[in-house]
Amino acid sequence: MARAERPPADWEAVQVLHRGRLGMHVPLRCYESVATALAPQPGDAPLPSTNVLSLSPARWMFAFAPSIERAPTPSEAHGGYDLRAALGTSWGTIDVPLSWQMASHGAPIYTNFVYPFNPTLAPADEATWDVRPLLPPECNSAGCYETTFELPARWAGRRIILHIGAVESAAHVWVDGSLVGYSTDSRLPAEFDVTALLSAGGERRNGGIRRTHTVSLRVYRLCAASYLEDQDHWWLSGIHRDVHLFAKRADAAIVDYAVNTELWWPEDGRAARGGGGAEAPPLPTAARIHVDVSLLGDALQPLPTGAAGGAASGADGGADGEYAIAYELHGPFLLGRPPPAPRASLVASGKCEVLRVSAAESASLAALATSEWRAHTLAAACGARAVVDARLSSPRLWSAEEPYLYRLVLSLRTRARPAEARDVEACWVGLKEVSVRAGRLELNRMAITLRGVNRHDHCPERGKAMDRALMLRDAVLIKRFNFNAVRTAHYPAATAWMDLCDAYGLYVVDEANIETHGFVMRGDGQCGFLARRPAWRAHFVARGARMVARDRNHACVLVWSLANEAGIGPNLAHEYAQLKAMDPSRPVQYEQCGALPYTDIICPMYPSAAKLRELGTARGQAKPWAHYPRPAVPAAELGVRPVVMCEYSHAMGNSNGNFAHFWRVVREVDCVQGGFVWDWCDQGLALRGEAAARAREGSRAWAYGGDFGEKLHDAQFNINGLVWPDRTPHPACWEVKRAQQPISFELAGWCWRLAAAPPAPPADAAGARGVMLLGDGRLILTSTLDFACVSAELVTIDVCVRLRGRAVDGTRSSLPVSRVPPHARAREPVTVSVELPLELAARALAVPGPKGASIHLDVTARLARDAPWAPAGHELAFAQFALPRAPCVRAPPAAPPAAPSPRAAGAGRVLISGGATSSVLRLHTVRGSVTIERATGMIVNVTDLAGRERLASPFALNFWRAPTDNDRGGVELHTRLLPYLPRTLALAVSVLPTLSHGVLAALGALSRVLPLSVNLGAQVSFATLWAREGWARLEPRDVTTRVEPQPDGSVSVHTSIGMVDGASGAPRVACRVRTLVSANGHAWLRVTCDVSSEVSSVPRVGLCLGVREAFGAAVSWLGRGPHENYDDRKEGAPIAQHALPAAEMHTPYIVPGENGLRSDVQWLALRNGAGSGLLLAGQPDMMASVSPFGQRELERATHDHELVPSGKLSVCLDHRHMGVGGDDSWSRTVLPNYWVPAGRYSWAVGVRTLEPGEDADEAAREVLLAAPRDAA
Repeated sequence: MARAERPPADWEAVQVLHRGRLGMHVPLRCYESVATALAPQPGDAPLPSTNVLSLSPARWMFAFAPSIERAPTPSEAHGGYDLRAALGTSWGTIDVPLSWQMASHGAPIYTNFVYPFNPTLAPADEATWDVRPLLPPECNSAGCYETTFELPARWAGRRIILHIGAVESAAHVWVDGSLVGYSTDSRLPAEFDVTALLSAGGERRNGGIRRTHTVSLRVYRLCAASYLEDQDHWWLSGIHRDVHLFAKRADAAIVDYAVNTELWWPEDGRAARGGGGAEAPPLPTAARIHVDVSLLGDALQPLPTGAAGGAASGADGGADGEYAIAYELHGPFLLGRPPPAPRASLVASGKCEVLRVSAAESASLAALATSEWRAHTLAAACGARAVVDARLSSPRLWSAEEPYLYRLVLSLRTRARPAEARDVEACWVGLKEVSVRAGRLELNRMAITLRGVNRHDHCPERGKAMDRALMLRDAVLIKRFNFNAVRTAHYPAATAWMDLCDAYGLYVVDEANIETHGFVMRGDGQCGFLARRPAWRAHFVARGARMVARDRNHACVLVWSLANEAGIGPNLAHEYAQLKAMDPSRPVQYEQCGALPYTDIICPMYPSAAKLRELGTARGQAKPWAHYPRPAVPAAELGVRPVVMCEYSHAMGNSNGNFAHFWRVVREVDCVQGGFVWDWCDQGLALRGEAAARAREGSRAWAYGGDFGEKLHDAQFNINGLVWPDRTPHPACWEVKRAQQPISFELAGWCWRLAAAPPAPPADAAGARGVMLLGDGRLILTSTLDFACVSAELVTIDVCVRLRGRAVDGTRSSLPVSRVPPHARAREPVTVSVELPLELAARALAVPGPKGASIHLDVTARLARDAPWAPAGHELAFAQFALPRAPCVRAPPAAPPAAPSPRAAGAGRVLISGGATSSVLRLHTVRGSVTIERATGMIVNVTDLAGRERLASPFALNFWRAPTDNDRGGVELHTRLLPYLPRTLALAVSVLPTLSHGVLAALGALSRVLPLSVNLGAQVSFATLWAREGWARLEPRDVTTRVEPQPDGSVSVHTSIGMVDGASGAPRVACRVRTLVSANGHAWLRVTCDVSSEVSSVPRVGLCLGVREAFGAAVSWLGRGPHENYDDRKEGAPIAQHALPAAEMHTPYIVPGENGLRSDVQWLALRNGAGSGLLLAGQPDMMASVSPFGQRELERATHDHELVPSGKLSVCLDHRHMGVGGDDSWSRTVLPNYWVPAGRYSWAVGVRTLEPGEDADEAAREVLLAAPRDAA
């Protein structure tokens, strides 16, 4: 039968959200006793229970059906699937949980927003979308799962529930071949009451029920609800979370309980963010815990209409058989601290009656419309309730900094047997109060800062199935990099993740499983097509309500989020109202409605730092911007709301520039309270087989969009995390950590003085101290913690002095730590005093170090004791101060020149060899020789006295870099989607890249005046603009060279070079290079360039060369490091003398591009194991990189693991290098401060060989002190 002629199947039907699925509730643990309920500690995995039967992790039977029509159906005759039936593929086994594509069944597909199965959103007929939207059969497939289990005999007579943690995208479920039901919503559990199927008929053993049973699932890759799950992640399928059965008493059992906490404050119990007057956060005098308990069972049927409410009758509870709920509250518990003694931990206890609901109330609940939140909760089906009202004094509150938890235990008792706990449930409770007041988000009456990151469920080997160990690794790393919050992008996370956030202290913005971004392809602009259609309203409400019903007891949940990128429309407004009715204790946010009434928090995506500052005002919030609508209510009436960026600083490849700019705004504007970086993890999948076998030694083969043969994909747009798929941190993590650190330092009043001259030591004295240089200043600490006080119990603070980047022995010391309240400055500064040998300081000061400073003071705050997420000594905050020069110190006299080499022709002079007809000049010095090519005037080699060459390729002018992902960011990203794009967007993609830079600049200016949704002028990538001007294909023209022996015995080679676009011949750079080779073995290249470009920034201005691998195994430098850093991302990289193996100077971003730069470098040394090598020094400081791969190889490669070392080390020495940007990755976001604009640039690089035993810094001092005057 043709699709249009038959009724829609369940997976095709918009109106079928589920069949037979139970309402949502909080996680049920089914403890055997109160004692077992009290056994777990915070953060523990659920303990085994005789009332829970786990069906995963395990191997299940599996068959893949490439089309649903070919998928078999379980039957009662076979007790499940007929495993002998042919499917075209044989039955095998598969891990559960696992995305089946990771077991080579079908292919993963990655798209950012386009629906890969229906990119054009056909059909145009809108009515079709309310009944059966298009799901092309060729795009849909099914996974057939089956497993067997033996039901415990003790479960006889119990109510048995099948729990499926998450299945994508939808599934039908059978037990013993009988259909149980159907479920959508792939990120929350589906539960089914299977009692009747497991107990009806069949074999009976020992008076119990049949012992061996089957569970069968048919999982669909796509369903109608897939249009709600377009979430910028891999389209993967299968059972993604745990599967288990649990048993509850049939007569009466606890099936849900909603915990609400209320704090009672003294009248003045408020604190202000940023104030310094409060000694500590406000503390409540008492707390109240209110628990609404829902019960279900045969003995708890609704009371007849008109009957008085009262105690319920039990089946075997004695004559009266009345039920009660006994409760115990134990605590407080803090992960990592010894738990309170069992007897001392009880802080509240009591009992409350179980009251049956009336038949009228039960009938009204059963008749609820699916657009009402109660219709999606299990509590609506319950026959009885109880209300716990517990109170305690002097409560310990929950926060991310001090995540104190209490253990709430509920047990069902009968009046006849009060000592018997018939059913036991328990959870962790965090006492907290969340509110929005005076334009600020407050927790426990303190305005807080959210140092957040977005996090997808992602495992490179298992797809969307994550085990607890990987979740724990995420939680620990997130905390170590100074994050305190996670947004569950873009769906509720697993309960195990929420448990970890409760225990380890991470705030959670819990987001409903809704995103319809792909509807921009209709020309919608705001992708709100489904949000405006009444037929889809139940989906919106169900997904929001189910999320709240499952997660509301978690202390970590700070804010509910309606959806992500689902446009605006009545369905979202209705969902907001329903969630507020369901849980009035928490704010609700939604990004795309801007400042419309259905968000309590302004939560923009990807503002610039300047825009973020503007959003910190009521006028700025009411102003239309990007796709955000203008509110109908005047700004003055709306008032200001908290601002928390739901996504910012797009971490795609070499990115996260400008990060510190955002945090300056956060610290300066009260209602701007942080944000969530996009995102945590590169979503690469592990390649296997031949692709993995071809990977370069030491590399990992990660796949992104298109690597599985997908016709439609968004390439590497999901490779945008702060950590690699295996959770190795990117270099940007240290920038993020530094910008977000909760403690900062200021240094004031530093001064130097000479110590009094010591008396002359006796003639036989040994080890007498010379004259000392004393320095001291005042260190002021500021805390931006929200709740914890800085104290000696929390941190240690130590200082250390560096001379020319090297730590000075004896200067490391610990400072006293005074108590500093949250959001306050220390009342008294701490005096820092250091003592340096005068001679050592004088030598260091003779040559200014990086950024003009030779002496630095490092200040480090470390954890004073072990935390659950980091050991004692973990760096929590860091500051480095450049200390002023000491006027009382005079530089020592310059060292005498080196003795002339016996091989030199004439003492103190450079010997020139190579006649007028030779292509090169060889200049011999006391250290060897320097070879210069006549045609270019560039150094082509440097040799030592033994004739060993250091260079593998000559020095060359360098203005190009292999484009980063951000460099490629522009409308060109959508070129592959051109056949599917709506007309306006297709026109922009086709036309904008062809416009001249002048026209684009005019469009940019126009965009700033008119209320356009984007800055049109910034939508063409740097890579396109650079390619247009030919910066990747520059060629030298009109080279002239002359050689001038100097009176001091040195030789100067003057070269004039014109660099032109090799395709058009257009002049781009006019260069003058003076190469000066001195008899002492130093060579200096003095370069002056006049750069011509219409683009706001060229990639770089500098030099490059190749060094032989035999002389470059180890790299050291004086500058920022040790990790990669750039001009707009270097605050997290201190100045020091750093050292790394050459291979580790390359940053293996999954998609290769420019990488590995180090900024503010004064010298760079490359050496072999014996110590021989090459020294390169810069005046002024340079930016340097060392890589086994050249820029061309990086540009051509599509995956890091495919790169093949070139056999040499490519060294780049940049005078200027454009920043990496990263406000987003689809427009030009590098700030003007970090551009390399057209103009004149002058700099110099010194070169000399290094021999075994030579100190690189001493050699660099020698080179810099002997630099020619015009090299400065």
